[in-house]
Amino acid sequence: MKELRNLLTDVEGVSVGHAQDARLASGATCILFDAPAVAAVDVRGGGPGTRETDLLEPSRTVQTIDAIVLSGGSAFGLDAASGVQAYLREQGRGFAIGPALNGVPSRWAHRRRTLGALETGSRVHLERPLKVGDPLGGHMVQGHVDIVGTIVARRPVGASLELDVSAPSQVSRFLAAKGSIAVDGVSLTVNVVTGDVFSVTLIPHTLEVTKLADKKVGDAVNLEADMIVKHIDRLMAAQFGGTRGRR
Repeated sequence: MKELRNLLTDVEGVSVGHAQDARLASGATCILFDAPAVAAVDVRGGGPGTRETDLLEPSRTVQTIDAIVLSGGSAFGLDAASGVQAYLREQGRGFAIGPALNGVPSRWAHRRRTLGALETGSRVHLERPLKVGDPLGGHMVQGHVDIVGTIVARRPVGASLELDVSAPSQVSRFLAAKGSIAVDGVSLTVNVVTGDVFSVTLIPHTLEVTKLADKKVGDAVNLEADMIVKHIDRLMAAQFGGTRGRR
């Protein structure tokens, strides 16, 4: 009889891996299932960040997940699930979208400062948070991930670069021209919104200090909608009824 040690791995078909870098005081933990697992999620806390957990809602397409990734709740954890997703794709696992496979690692962002499952040499976006009382000279961004979007076009505009991004309705409904959106943790001003596609301009400074210049058509990007707009939407739904996420 198998000895039980009060661990997740006591459950048949569950593996747990952890990687960390002591120099950065960071790491990521992955819970991997031998076969797709039926899952549900209850997200709580003061502004937790998630990736793909909305897919577990009854009205969505996905009923099972392949992995759970625990990462930081700021820019440190923005890409934490990407490495796991790539691994699952190599194993032939994931949700089929045409001829492609999209691994489904649900990510619950914890408050631990971790960097996530990135390859050695990968560039990431890091920025110190504001302290209470600091001047606020830009958009209000928490560093969480609301949903994943896709780069659908890129155009040079003088010394700048314009990107078109396709955003799922969970985020696109919060967008407006001259409003804000965080793309891979970088807060940007929205130029135009056409349906579920929005455009942003990367000025030379942004191209120099971020990795967005490396993004190609078809690349996935993490998106975070304006925090104030999301709170207003929630309050309006509570006041006037309706379903959260309704257009």
